[in-house]
Amino acid sequence: MITVDNLPKFVIDPIEDYIGKGTDGTVFRIEDDLVVKIPWDLEFWERIRAEPSEDNKSMENYAMKRICNEIRITRNLRYDGIPVPRPFGLFSLDIEHRGDSYERIPGYIMEFIDGKRLHELRGSRDYKKAKALYERELEKIEALGRFIPGVCEVSDLNCFWLPKKKSVVLFDFMRWEDKE
Repeated sequence: MITVDNLPKFVIDPIEDYIGKGTDGTVFRIEDDLVVKIPWDLEFWERIRAEPSEDNKSMENYAMKRICNEIRITRNLRYDGIPVPRPFGLFSLDIEHRGDSYERIPGYIMEFIDGKRLHELRGSRDYKKAKALYERELEKIEALGRFIPGVCEVSDLNCFWLPKKKSVVLFDFMRWEDKE
């Protein structure tokens, strides 16, 4: 069984390295070409680790399960030719923040995508083209017949537009399922 104790470690600064927060995770830049996503946010980890209990251990296990699922889904989509960030795997993070230390936070390391989020393009010339490419990728996923998207994840919030390449990259598969 994978536990956060037996993962390779990274150290991040949650202020300097912060990129953004979504429904199910917070993303930090760890190198020029790499980001890490932790399930939910630091407050979640502070809360469940502050008081050891069966419920909190269960929440930690659930977080590990979801982040491992996202890595698996991303790898499978990439294998099937869907443009997604290159996944590098699960790592343990140590975070120092405002005098507090957060140790052994599970983090999913993936390729940094230098693009604009599709929803930010609304009203621009590129939006129609980018949206069409995004919808084409979703049709390809549907045609594969094995992935069940999470309700929240099928939106233009979870797609990058790469203007130089005139292409899109899909991301955020935390709630997706794979029938296989």
